[in-house]
Amino acid sequence: MKRISMKKIMEIIRLYEKGDMSLRKIAIAVKVSRPSVSQYISDYITSGLKYDEIKIMSDDTLLEIFRQNRTKESERYKKLSDKFEYFAGELKKKGVTIQKLWEEYNEENPTGYSRSQFYHHYSAWRGLSQITMHVEHKAGDKMFIDFTGKKLQITDKKTGLKHDVETFVAVLGASQLTYVQACESQKKEDWIKATEKALWYFGGVTNAIVPDCYKSVVLKADKYDPDINPEYSDFTRHYQTTVLPARPAHPKDKALVEGAVKIVYSWIYASLRNQIFYSIDQLNQAILQELEKYNSKPMQKLKKSRIELFN
Repeated sequence: MKRISMKKIMEIIRLYEKGDMSLRKIAIAVKVSRPSVSQYISDYITSGLKYDEIKIMSDDTLLEIFRQNRTKESERYKKLSDKFEYFAGELKKKGVTIQKLWEEYNEENPTGYSRSQFYHHYSAWRGLSQITMHVEHKAGDKMFIDFTGKKLQITDKKTGLKHDVETFVAVLGASQLTYVQACESQKKEDWIKATEKALWYFGGVTNAIVPDCYKSVVLKADKYDPDINPEYSDFTRHYQTTVLPARPAHPKDKALVEGAVKIVYSWIYASLRNQIFYSIDQLNQAILQELEKYNSKPMQKLKKSRIELFN
């Protein structure tokens, strides 16, 4: 790692101590790479020193402390980092928190990392933008649903004319297992049928269904008391779940399904672009084939597929 001045190291630590800036913002502010910022913050946390103590140290003294700590830390960090994938999986289970995982880790490793160090290293591994723990989606908790903006097409066999059809997307929060199907419209009947098929595809019912604020589902959007279409409410009562519409001006509420929509474009739409379909059923068979490939493909970071995580 490139050595930087004491002034910049101090500024990195000062901004970190303020507690209201992400690693990315600190890196931009001090004009230092994000990995370097993460490393110096890790060095600072590991040293156990206070900001007031390091303020009066020389460059050489502070950097030597950091260097010595890194040497000692390598084995301890490896022991912790080997469990990061396990932690990520456990956090998706109901009732499991990062605090609980630290307590279990601390029981097994009484001379291991403190809670703040544990949180920091796990956060850095997860690639989060802030030194705070990400809210994990719990298994079986929510199914996020939406329609894509771009359309697929069906061709009339007799006339050769094409007409647009809608594409419904559902994704589970914890595993990101995804369901996709084409349907004729975004009317409430098609919403209900597509939602039901998603539940059958996943093989169970989540605690809640999170749609965007379409009129077919949400008659009147409201942050606290949205008015749900009566037929859709009947449907969710039948399946003993509930509707939690994405809140207006809260993009994080639907970030997962919006991400899935983009992947549908690049994975399914792109694969089917040169094929002609003469019926919804024919199109859906082709979508399902591509969907199975997508759900079975290992995710880049976790090295596991969506179906593996789901199972």
